[in-house]
Amino acid sequence: MLELATPVQYVKGIGPRLAEMLAAKGIQTVDELLHYLPFRYEDRLNPKGISELKPGEMASVIAEVRTSGLFRTRRMPIFQMTAGQGSARLKCIWFNATYLLPTHSKSDASFRSTNLPAKDGLRRAGSAALSAPRSRT
Repeated sequence: MLELATPVQYVKGIGPRLAEMLAAKGIQTVDELLHYLPFRYEDRLNPKGISELKPGEMASVIAEVRTSGLFRTRRMPIFQMTAGQGSARLKCIWFNATYLLPTHSKSDASFRSTNLPAKDGLRRAGSAALSAPRSRT
């Protein structure tokens, strides 16, 4: 049984290398590890609707991928996706993200984004992180 004062290197799955990385962050005991707060918290349990998003807000959204495609420019490839919920749409852009093309055609997708103000009735995501499509079983 581990005690709160136990050094983290004795926790199963944490070896000397990971213990060194944790020590660099000031985490040397189990107690310090339990009280370490992450860089940021992203609430993925309560996704929002596209129409509920506010400018500048970081939110999780589950929507249908309506269109997606890769556009090549002289500088870099750009992956663009339009997601929708009913009549609400959200346009998302990822730079240098060719790896997204084969996995995100028309399907459901879950993503978190920083929402920008609507232009021409189409909301835009300033930055977004896309999760794998949900399986249809």
